[in-house]
Amino acid sequence: MGDVVTGKSGHRARRILLAAALIGAASTAGGCGVSTLTSTFSGGGGGIFGGGNKTAEQAPQPTQQKVSEGNLLTAAQNDAGSQVGAGGQSDECPTVSIPPGDSNITFTAKGGNNDALAVMHRGEITKTARECAPSLSGGLSVRFGFAGRVLLGPQGKPGTVNLPVKVTVMDAGRTTLKTEAVKVPVTITPDQTTGYFSVTREVVVPIPQGANPRSYRILIAFDRRAPGAS
Repeated sequence: MGDVVTGKSGHRARRILLAAALIGAASTAGGCGVSTLTSTFSGGGGGIFGGGNKTAEQAPQPTQQKVSEGNLLTAAQNDAGSQVGAGGQSDECPTVSIPPGDSNITFTAKGGNNDALAVMHRGEITKTARECAPSLSGGLSVRFGFAGRVLLGPQGKPGTVNLPVKVTVMDAGRTTLKTEAVKVPVTITPDQTTGYFSVTREVVVPIPQGANPRSYRILIAFDRRAPGAS
């Protein structure tokens, strides 16, 4: 994916302009807020980290007041930079957050100078969501998700990009309870410079009676240990 695309001049010019935009995005991403969708769902149980993912090539489901891939995907595609949903994070559910600086990942061409013109793809997580219900096995069943986009750089070309994401569940004492590595495939079509994605998962968090669910955390972060990533 390291070859420069030499299609129509207008399309290539758009990528060069995008490269300039990536510089500004990289300098400000650490301080940008990630919009959150929140709600509470009825029902119990659920598997540990059960779920799937959806790309922009799949038709989104109608927006509902619950965590769903279609709901998240639509929010990511229509992002106007404002908060999505209302009410913030509930006191009855663990928080879902992205550590500072971990909401984006950039892939550069091999041998590149780590400047904007060497960028192949840049992934960004722009939305998170979660909802909770009592689990039949104890604790809380948390359905959570995240969504975002991939921008095509001047050294990239249309196709499927696999984004490496790490999900970590921590208790009130910041002890890691569960982790999962998620590969998120995102397809950029030949006529586009941006592709969108959404992912949902479900996990049972063992919260003792009397403990504050909000003190538990689900962290979502890009894994920069992937080859060519920064």
